[in-house]
Amino acid sequence: MSLCKSIDFNHEKLNTFKYAFFAAFISYCVMYGFELTHFTLSIDEDFFDNYHHTIELGRWGHAIIRKYILPEPFAPFFTMALSIVITSIATALAGTYLFEQKHKSICFSIICASIPLLAYQFQFQNQADTLSISILLATLMAMVFDGELKWIIKSLAFIVMGIMSMSIYQSIILMPVALILSRELINSMNGNSSLKNGLKKILFLLSLIISVYAFYSIATHLVQRITHIPPTSYLTDMASWGKDSSSNVLKGIFTHLKWRLANKSHFGLGIYWITICSIIAVIAHAISRKNIYPVLVVICVYLFPFSLDIITGSWLPARTLTQMPICFAALVVITFFDVERTFLYAVSLTLLCIGSANSNRMFYADYVTNQQDTQLSQMMLSDLFRQYPTFSARRDKIYFYGNDPLNNKWKPNNSENFGMSFFQYGDSRIVQYINMTSFLSLQRVDDRIIKENHAKIENMPCWPQNGSIMRDDNNYIIKYCSTSF
Repeated sequence: MSLCKSIDFNHEKLNTFKYAFFAAFISYCVMYGFELTHFTLSIDEDFFDNYHHTIELGRWGHAIIRKYILPEPFAPFFTMALSIVITSIATALAGTYLFEQKHKSICFSIICASIPLLAYQFQFQNQADTLSISILLATLMAMVFDGELKWIIKSLAFIVMGIMSMSIYQSIILMPVALILSRELINSMNGNSSLKNGLKKILFLLSLIISVYAFYSIATHLVQRITHIPPTSYLTDMASWGKDSSSNVLKGIFTHLKWRLANKSHFGLGIYWITICSIIAVIAHAISRKNIYPVLVVICVYLFPFSLDIITGSWLPARTLTQMPICFAALVVITFFDVERTFLYAVSLTLLCIGSANSNRMFYADYVTNQQDTQLSQMMLSDLFRQYPTFSARRDKIYFYGNDPLNNKWKPNNSENFGMSFFQYGDSRIVQYINMTSFLSLQRVDDRIIKENHAKIENMPCWPQNGSIMRDDNNYIIKYCSTSF
């Protein structure tokens, strides 16, 4: 049996895939065109080697791909272009997996790209292309799950791809669940699935997801043991369960869901509120067919992007909402299930225009901040060399004391790291930024020296005033406060 047949991918779907891929590729270029053509160094892109850190986080698949295949940490333009191509393939496959009709697959691909969730991921170029590979693997997992393979082969293929996907980015493991739930919603509305069959399918899916997580955890432990890199508590630190009372955690979850669903989510993601129309449409459809099962499924799809909020009991960063584009696009297309295709195309393109405006604004805010950081760091170093001409980056050390934000008028509200200055993160990040963007290789002053001179530093004026640069042997400390200029 051929692979195409085993994942239900015949000649007709191959033709649909070509159109869906073209639509997705153009849409992603429209969404992320500014970042593609104007590479900007963002927070967390200021390290040349992320091998140790990513294995520490359990993302050993990313570390291996970066070490042996893709450029580390990134290659401007190439990394973003490759990310767009791979994500377009995954999106087109998802569209052909969910919808039989060509125009619905095309519209799904456009709408999936239109919500700027991936902006919060693509901001970090040091993981953008590997993330796209993880998304592609997750999409193939859903297609294999509903394919014609024998259950044992299907299970093994699902688990292997799941381990690979999680080893790149853990939360992507929920993406095949979003796809399968979306397809189950479509099947239930068409009368091709029932509550009993759906429950059996979901239980089987959950057993596979648990198996993936178990084997991934074992593999991660082995990799970290072999490489002698201890795990970090990053994931457990995010969880609120067990750290606060259950009533407070539940109260927080309901508050977070209210924010997410009431147009108060992260910048650009508030558009998700329109999917409430899908629930109304499905309820109307269910009443006419006297079948409540589609209503249950549509509620699951509607809330599924926020499943990690519920699992951890915490308000998580936007980049963890990896299932949102799938659920958003599926629900919007389902809302206009029986309308004229021209109207659906119009809705898709309208959403793309809105999403593109929001996405490119966020990346431009990063670009402006990058210019500000470059200018400010150059001015500070110029003053340092003017006051202390004998300063040598090879011999001496430097410390930037302070972590005030810069005034970036382009920074959108509630857009996380977009438009945030390296100066806002303080000393070590500023040193890393300068080392990444200049000919200097600065060394950071030891924390012990800062503690010993803490009282003196606090009494110093802020740069650019006289006396804002302090020298202690071969240690140079610049006190920075944005309120001083």
